[in-house]
Amino acid sequence: MRNILFVTSILILSVFLPGIASGQSLDSIRQTAWDGHYAEARKMCMERADYPENIDILFLVGQTHHWEGNSASAKNIFQDILAQHPDHTDAISALTSINNIAGEFKHTISLASDGLSVDANNEDLLYNRAFAYAEIKRMKEARSDLDRLLTISPGHSQGLELKESMASFQIPGSIGIYQSVQWHNDPYERRFYITTVEAPIGDKNVKIIPRFSYGSLLSGENVTGGSQSG
Repeated sequence: MRNILFVTSILILSVFLPGIASGQSLDSIRQTAWDGHYAEARKMCMERADYPENIDILFLVGQTHHWEGNSASAKNIFQDILAQHPDHTDAISALTSINNIAGEFKHTISLASDGLSVDANNEDLLYNRAFAYAEIKRMKEARSDLDRLLTISPGHSQGLELKESMASFQIPGSIGIYQSVQWHNDPYERRFYITTVEAPIGDKNVKIIPRFSYGSLLSGENVTGGSQSG
């Protein structure tokens, strides 16, 4: 009878304490990863009985690879997750971050757009897409995503930094065209026409003014031309 009760007790513990039967709990593994012990966290994930079927555990393995700088392995895992769960916005977000690091901005925009169709207010996806838009000089779309992001989260530090960097050097708001004439009679009659085009870039603190000038010298029937820039 005692042996039967002892076995029953073990079975009850196995039912009500799945962490013991399946390995470490997800929270404890996450904490190990957050502490920077990526290889140890992956080992703990793989020791669980529900690996790799448990998508949360599989995603954490992908995250440890990503945080460790192993983008190829992380990317493969996140793509496997999306093959099973196309709406997994965390995996989409992680992939867009990897794509931005790799300079694959068009892929980021496509992926982030898919994710935002599921979760329109996802802060990571809004930021990553805004960053990608800015990198390929689609400033209107970048500002639209940033405005939405900062409406949702006014203190979003990365969003604020990106907005500030975009404001520092904007596409010229206006292009100036100037023309002048210099008329000389001594020792002979000659006219010097100068046409200048300039486009200020920057703000009140830092401003760069690319300038192109073209000059024509007329003296009687002779005409010579030249250009200079500054």
